[in-house]
Amino acid sequence: MTLLASFNHPVADSQRAFRRILKAMSEPGVMVSLPLEQGWGDLSPAATAVLLTLVDQESALWLDSRVDSETVRSNLRFHTGVPIVEDRHAPFALTHAASNPDPAQFAPGDNMSPEKAPR
Repeated sequence: MTLLASFNHPVADSQRAFRRILKAMSEPGVMVSLPLEQGWGDLSPAATAVLLTLVDQESALWLDSRVDSETVRSNLRFHTGVPIVEDRHAPFALTHAASNPDPAQFAPGDNMSPEKAPR
């Protein structure tokens, strides 16, 4: 098991990252930078920062086989406690851009409960 660094200042950096992720999601096309210089394994620093900020032990995460590795899993367990599941209807999903997954394979959410779609 190889543990890699997370945020230098966990509270301040996760708050800063959350505000920037919120800006990027609410204003498509706006570029933001996230406060992390190194990703875990093959993950980019941005993907790692998003995971550190948004997932926790109360949410589940589905990992695409192209990004799944023991390094990613061990760091997710240590830093976030997120349960990694095989069900694509998990609240969070992480895929590789080249995988081009079919969105119909994930939970669709609906107008009354859009939070049921993976983020």
